[in-house]
Amino acid sequence: MTDSVLDVFIEDDAKEMVKIIEDEFKSLAIDYLLNETECKNAVEARSEKLDGSKLKDMYASDDRREFANDLLMPIVEKAISKRKKIYLPSDSSWQKGLREVLESIADNSENPATA
Repeated sequence: MTDSVLDVFIEDDAKEMVKIIEDEFKSLAIDYLLNETECKNAVEARSEKLDGSKLKDMYASDDRREFANDLLMPIVEKAISKRKKIYLPSDSSWQKGLREVLESIADNSENPATA
């Protein structure tokens, strides 16, 4: 009987740890704007890292949310590192583009028939 009661406590503790991990993952997914593919890949990677030993370590941790975050951040960082890089235009490109837009506006205001 003691084993069955202990199993229930252990199962409940594991569910609590998994819930914390899920909540932390949801928060990170929103913060990092993970798309569906990135989420699926991260969940697969998380499943590979998550075992009974990790859950026990997490349960023993002083800050379980921080433990979950430390477990998940490398996975999220790996997912976002695969994103296509977007670079801001140089100052000269901004100036050139702005000049073209302003000249276009000026041309259209001078010749309203062509607008």
